[in-house]
Amino acid sequence: MPRKPSHHLRSLPLALAATLSPEAKRDLADYRTGQQRRRLARDAGGWAADPNGVPPFLEAAEAEATRAADLWRSLKPRSTETEAIALGKRFGLDAGGTRAALNALRRAELLTHGPDGYTPQGPGNVPF
Repeated sequence: MPRKPSHHLRSLPLALAATLSPEAKRDLADYRTGQQRRRLARDAGGWAADPNGVPPFLEAAEAEATRAADLWRSLKPRSTETEAIALGKRFGLDAGGTRAALNALRRAELLTHGPDGYTPQGPGNVPF
């Protein structure tokens, strides 16, 4: 049975992974580890942790309520308030902080709330 490639090489075809030199494998592992480290740091601090990480159309909402940009990015259409609060907990927000972020997004017209729940909206000047 062929040996499974290391987790850094799994996205490559087996034939290509087998042809890489040990140095190339280390370089790829270092690159992927760096990507993962940056992603984890971004997820821990949100978009606001990256310089120029918050898109311009979300800056006002993010300035008003911390992690509003992350909530907007991750909120699924027709989410209930309970689902939104659970999502906010993932970002380190309590129920009040999540509601503040939802209100900031509504004021910025990036979120609608109706009988079927919360639905993120795209900004008027950015095509989706």
